[in-house]
Amino acid sequence: MLEYNLYDNFNPNIYSFATHAEASNAPKLPNPKARGVIMNYELWQTGYKYTSSGTISTDVEVGDIIEILHPEEYLVPVSDTTVFNKKLSMFYLVTSKDESNKVTLKNYVWAMIEGLEIPTTALKQTNQQIIVNMMSPAVASLVSHGYNGNSNEINIPVKWNRKSETDEMSNIAKDLCRVIRLQPSVYYQGQMVPRPDGSLEPVDNNIFISFFGREWNRKEKSIRVDFNQNVSIEHEVITERSNYNYLNAYVKKADGTYNSYGQQWTINDKNEVVDMYTYRGDGHELPKQRLVKSVFYDEAPSNGEIKSQITKDSTVINLYFNQHSLMKLVLNDLVEVWYMDKNYHGYIADRCFTEVEGGITTDRLLFVEGLNDL
Repeated sequence: MLEYNLYDNFNPNIYSFATHAEASNAPKLPNPKARGVIMNYELWQTGYKYTSSGTISTDVEVGDIIEILHPEEYLVPVSDTTVFNKKLSMFYLVTSKDESNKVTLKNYVWAMIEGLEIPTTALKQTNQQIIVNMMSPAVASLVSHGYNGNSNEINIPVKWNRKSETDEMSNIAKDLCRVIRLQPSVYYQGQMVPRPDGSLEPVDNNIFISFFGREWNRKEKSIRVDFNQNVSIEHEVITERSNYNYLNAYVKKADGTYNSYGQQWTINDKNEVVDMYTYRGDGHELPKQRLVKSVFYDEAPSNGEIKSQITKDSTVINLYFNQHSLMKLVLNDLVEVWYMDKNYHGYIADRCFTEVEGGITTDRLLFVEGLNDL
């Protein structure tokens, strides 16, 4: 079981302000209206892909906010020289409940920006400006008194691929977070007061969005995972760029007739043309399914002509595996993962805490491969 605080939904008319200067004087968030425990839970720390659930011990209404209190401590770096420890807490919106008090929970950030649309001209802004726009009370019902993050890591260039005039904020935020390899989390931060040992402790009164790993400047960590960690793998198509990814071409012979057998090409993960007749690889860098286009040429096509007919989709690898007790990984760690004689570069995008029989908590990680081309 884990303890939680239960709140009425934060009112952006009262608790959210347009500027950080005003936010510093913002009213404190309300005290919890109830305290309880959550059981039989599946809790995703960021929840950008999955919703969470559990059975709670108090009455709850759809639309309430639940703050899950986890005993784990984590580091919040606020500059390249200042880091403070906090207890892990996770904020959720209650989206449904049943008669047995089992609730479905959506992570607070994603719940509060769901359904919002903005013009894609906003993507001409810096990444930091997009994040500020996402939190703006003029746009969203997300209550936030600011955000913290290393601007050098946040402002990694993004190659946006938007053809429409508008897009949903949640789609833009997910793509942005995927490129900068940082998922947002929520924490309380307030005035820093001294502890007895001289270190500083934040007073919990304002809600902030965090775009951090455990260090100000993240360093990639290398880890090997195997079947003992219950690994599962998912190939996720991020952008579908063409109806076809294989080209089957028939070329005319000197007598004016076509060859009986076509020549086949595809595009690999490095955006290179691959001749399937001469290819001798193991196929892991080729499209995962074949969508074949047949064409007829007077002469053999060039690589440029082949690419004009087919293009590769943008895909990423998602790896799910249990936490390694000897090398613990946390949210937003940059990681090189070795699995099945292949290595992947990406980050820990989420952690899932589940309660199993006996009250033991399983900590399962979601690793997402890096991707810059959207």
